[in-house]
Amino acid sequence: MNLAILSLLFALNSLLFGCFNSDAELSDRRAGIPSNDQRTSNARNPQDEQELIENEKDQESTSKEEEVKQNTEEKRPEPPANLVRYMSGDVEDKKVAPKGLTLLLAGGGLDVDSANKTFLQNAAGGDVVVLRADDSDGYNSYYYNELGVAVDSVETLVIDQKEDAMDPYAAFVISHAEAIFIAGGDQFKYYNLWKDTPIIEALHKAAARGASIGGTSAGLAVLGEYVYTAANQGALSTDAQANPYNTDITLANQFLSLNPMKGIITDTHFANRDRMGRLVTFMARLLTDNVTARVVGLGVDEATAIVVGPDGQGVVHGTGNAYVAVGNTKPERCSAGQALEWTNVPYVKLQSNDIMSFPLNNAIVTEIMSSTNGSLNPSPY
Repeated sequence: MNLAILSLLFALNSLLFGCFNSDAELSDRRAGIPSNDQRTSNARNPQDEQELIENEKDQESTSKEEEVKQNTEEKRPEPPANLVRYMSGDVEDKKVAPKGLTLLLAGGGLDVDSANKTFLQNAAGGDVVVLRADDSDGYNSYYYNELGVAVDSVETLVIDQKEDAMDPYAAFVISHAEAIFIAGGDQFKYYNLWKDTPIIEALHKAAARGASIGGTSAGLAVLGEYVYTAANQGALSTDAQANPYNTDITLANQFLSLNPMKGIITDTHFANRDRMGRLVTFMARLLTDNVTARVVGLGVDEATAIVVGPDGQGVVHGTGNAYVAVGNTKPERCSAGQALEWTNVPYVKLQSNDIMSFPLNNAIVTEIMSSTNGSLNPSPY
């Protein structure tokens, strides 16, 4: 009897001990606690542990620095106190992708609606910035309300002081815009106040993003690789051809660098003010002074504009003409105090809906003109 009882107690003890071991094993698996062998194989030595901690700290620090940098880059600076500006629409930057670098090359006078609509359409509903050096908001309503093309905002910046051109506000607004338009006015102010400032770098950044960039009159005068700065009195064609080195002819380069405008010098109000003679003289000077071995002169009439699309195809809009003259050889005579002698200068006159390929390296020129005895023959107009 006693033996039977002892046997029964022993069996119950074995059964209970086995159940407790199973539960303990099950509890460890649920908790994800490894066995002793696993703990040994996964253990880190103190040096490895310290390296891991340092790497994690470095990654966290780098992540925070990148976040701060991104926030800093995206934060719109406060405008300088003296900057005159006019805003229509949303003050916040709208982050959209423009459709590819598009140029608006306008000859002054009346704005050409069809050209300006195409200019805005490339902005993809984004932000438009108008640059000028005279106090006016004339393009705000035109671009924001009158053309029927939806844009997020139009902001005019009157940058007539060097300190405003150096301030980060203007550079931020320009570089983040989807369209930038340089109004008419005084091209020497643009050249003198904006050259080698953050404004120029911002324009290049906008161009690299595929924004629209345009100008009319003085605004177009500064878009070419070569610029007639008009630092003195405006040069007349008759005076320029009579003396290519008279003091009214002030030429420069290294202002803007837009790929479609490589090798080009521009002029505006063209036939209206008889400017082919001075444009040809500008070209002759650039060749004679060894600034370049080839130059293209682009003249645009009033109420006329060329829109150059992302594919480099330029289409003429408006009621006037555009003129392309090509200088491949130096003039026979281009010297101080003597009339310009340059024969057989090729050119072409284009009208509305005509097309040209930029940067005009292979411009198709069909006419010939010569500058002799201080005048052009035949008349290019």
